[in-house]
Amino acid sequence: NNPYPSYLPGNGQLALYDPLKDDSEGYHWLPTSTPSSSTLPGNCAFNGNGLDASVEGNSSNNVFFHPCIASTPAFSDFAYEVHMTLFAGDCGGVTLRGNGESFYYFIVCQDGQYRFVQYINDQTPAVMLKKASSPSINMQLNQDHFIAICAKGTTMNLYLDGLLIDSIQDPSHSSGQIGVLVRSLNLNVRTEAIFSNARVWTLT
Repeated sequence: NNPYPSYLPGNGQLALYDPLKDDSEGYHWLPTSTPSSSTLPGNCAFNGNGLDASVEGNSSNNVFFHPCIASTPAFSDFAYEVHMTLFAGDCGGVTLRGNGESFYYFIVCQDGQYRFVQYINDQTPAVMLKKASSPSINMQLNQDHFIAICAKGTTMNLYLDGLLIDSIQDPSHSSGQIGVLVRSLNLNVRTEAIFSNARVWTLT
């Protein structure tokens, strides 16, 4: 029945649940068009256990991250939680308030760092809203973690494994779609994570 998590503030009503075993829930987490996908440095694929996201940039593909953004309803004031297991590389996390090419993303990394970024488009430099480390981040490979965001108005609270990591204020995006994302900190590093049990509650 997916009750609203006790570690989150306020109250919420379940608005989305997707185990991410496949795309049968109708949210279309996979990109609809991936021209010459065999040469792309990033990928999103269901493998039966969850949504597998990967990225590996190189000198000819100067790419550090790869999002899988669902065609969900636009959420404005909401809490979003998803389970994540990092298999290789550096960082994994979630996207939120996505509109077209633009979205926020929150990632946690093996080195104990986290970042909250406003991505605009390929032609515009991303805005690093927060980059710091937290003793609460203990990202081990092949371990299940759950990452969450509670967004209300311009305030976005960031959580890992039920612990508040930080709180961010930014007015750029008030609503939009959700997703997941992997990020490598250096080129030629393959980062891969699997995501499962995505849940969204609208705040009441």
